[in-house]
Amino acid sequence: AISGRVSLQMDNYQVSAGDAGITARIVETDTIVSVDAGGRFSITGVPAETYTLRISGPLFSAVTVPNVTVAAGQTSTLSTPVVVKIAGATTTPGDATGDNKLGLGDAIFILQTLSGQRK
Repeated sequence: AISGRVSLQMDNYQVSAGDAGITARIVETDTIVSVDAGGRFSITGVPAETYTLRISGPLFSAVTVPNVTVAAGQTSTLSTPVVVKIAGATTTPGDATGDNKLGLGDAIFILQTLSGQRK
């Protein structure tokens, strides 16, 4: 198994990882699990091997964690939380539509994403 924690960095906004639609995926097997509201994830039934883990979600820049080694019958726990930053945070925070402005379209996009209406 592979387990770990995800921390969201969104300037002054507080969003739980579960509400943000964050997932953890083993690249080599395409096994995907959702991160819970506390930011935790666990991928079970993982054979002994070295994997690449990808943490991603709508509105967030994906983070790749290479060389996650699972020993037979063991759980590999990431030692530090994976920090996922809102996409475009270097431009305009909260700009979900990518136009470098904040507007109603951004609010609608974010609300649809958080409510599960937009995947």
